[in-house]
Amino acid sequence: MEKLEYIVRFNTPAFLGNAFQKGQWRTPPFKALLRQWWRVVKASEYSYDHEKLREAEGKLFGHAWLTYPKDSKDSKEKKWAAQARLKMKIDLWNEGDLNQLRYSTGSKVKHPEVKFPIDPLLYLGYGPIEYDNQTKGIRLKTPPAIKENSTAIWSLYLRDSFEENVFDEIKNTLRLIHLFGTIGGRSRNGWGALVLESVNGEKFFDLSSILDVKNGHSRKWLYNYAREWRIALKLDWCHAVGKDDEGLLFWRSKDDFPTWQEAMRHLAEVKIALRTQFHFRGAGPHSNLCDRQILAYPVTKHSLKEWGSQGRLANQLFFKVHRVGERYVPIIVHLPHGIPEVLKERLSAKDKSGLSKREEEVWLKVHKVLDENKDLRMQRLS
Repeated sequence: MEKLEYIVRFNTPAFLGNAFQKGQWRTPPFKALLRQWWRVVKASEYSYDHEKLREAEGKLFGHAWLTYPKDSKDSKEKKWAAQARLKMKIDLWNEGDLNQLRYSTGSKVKHPEVKFPIDPLLYLGYGPIEYDNQTKGIRLKTPPAIKENSTAIWSLYLRDSFEENVFDEIKNTLRLIHLFGTIGGRSRNGWGALVLESVNGEKFFDLSSILDVKNGHSRKWLYNYAREWRIALKLDWCHAVGKDDEGLLFWRSKDDFPTWQEAMRHLAEVKIALRTQFHFRGAGPHSNLCDRQILAYPVTKHSLKEWGSQGRLANQLFFKVHRVGERYVPIIVHLPHGIPEVLKERLSAKDKSGLSKREEEVWLKVHKVLDENKDLRMQRLS
């Protein structure tokens, strides 16, 4: 077998819950992360056909659900199973060593819909993080978590029988993970922000160049995995980095910060601004779909009757914190896709009418805030 080997390092704490919801180094979340970004790498090759992509994914990562081709001798929709042709391991399965969260500045953020300022880590990590009534601070709901700067060795084994380009596909996937990847609970809010360092010293790219606004050449390779965002909204699964006439839907903060906590605080302020521009009329449950519910669902105290508490719509904006030298830089990327069909089917006739246009209008407003709101100090990395 051929082998790829990387040091995984976390810039922010990670909530990789085991069976007891305690943070622990485990292989399954890394396999899920690799599959997620592999789809972005391969989607255009299969013309964004999810069935063809799913078959290729199953053959590489293993499956127990594919059926034989209709023109084969076993064409009676017989299912077959196969082990993964790509193997992986993490060199340790230790529990994390972060038992208590400390916020270095102690500063909170203002939320226009909440009476008192709130802790930004609680806002971005609600679930794994909860309010502590005794200390009037925050705590981990089920400690420990995996601490920032924790490392492990991630090894991937490719069988010799693989075509040569599979190596390149995996490396390209790892490049996207290095730039955008986060893992574990509340990872789309910036938790579990990981970077990869090759054991043999090989570099994916110079991160400082990628995050240099003026160095557009360093980001040209990303256009191989980008798609016009309005077209991407026509599919209901995450398959490409968004782009528009101005370039990639990829932003960084104009400022960098001395700690990861302060970088996360900035992301909390951005998220509050993006969401609260869409106002509610009274508390839920709502009879009609609200604009903020298009961003992500559920929304605290603002459920939709047709979706109830069971509906799930993940945020399409991926937050991450990078470390450049001794400073921390928050980034945001949009991977656009439409509302899943299973949720669309449950909407009222009124909400279904003109939904595609409404989704476009909502996300256009999000992009505009990131591009034009000077208070948020974000800048486009096109």
